[in-house]
Amino acid sequence: MAKTGSFQVSKFDPILLISQIVAQQSFLYFTLTSLLVLGLNFLEINLSLSAIFDFRQINVTDTEGILIISCFITNSLFGALFLWYFVKRRKMCLDFSCTFHFVHFIVCYFYEFELPSLSFWLLNSTCLVIMCVTSEYLCMREEMKEIPLYIPLSQKADL
Repeated sequence: MAKTGSFQVSKFDPILLISQIVAQQSFLYFTLTSLLVLGLNFLEINLSLSAIFDFRQINVTDTEGILIISCFITNSLFGALFLWYFVKRRKMCLDFSCTFHFVHFIVCYFYEFELPSLSFWLLNSTCLVIMCVTSEYLCMREEMKEIPLYIPLSQKADL
């Protein structure tokens, strides 16, 4: 079914949905890694997978932990931009935000084989809210734009 104007047809398309989820996961892990590389190089600390997947790295007691927290929060803003640009559906922002964080939880669990600490849950809950609310706001602004009506020149003369 074709897309007309800014309205989208609501038809379940599993291939599109799965590709959007994979693209979102890839994009968010890429941006998170990029942010961590920039920040940790600035602090002259080597990047490892534990900075992304080890919940023990999330703390406010040292500079590295604070940097990791700030990278996660900044990454949630990139996630909101991703949802706004590629998904463009306000109703799907919560679904995609929860999906990313759930998959991240599963990956973190299998990285450590241990349930994460309270700091992990607080950080990811905060990032989830930031990503969801910001992307819904951006999508709502997009959906509220005027739909241009093109009136033929012959009818403009009658107005």
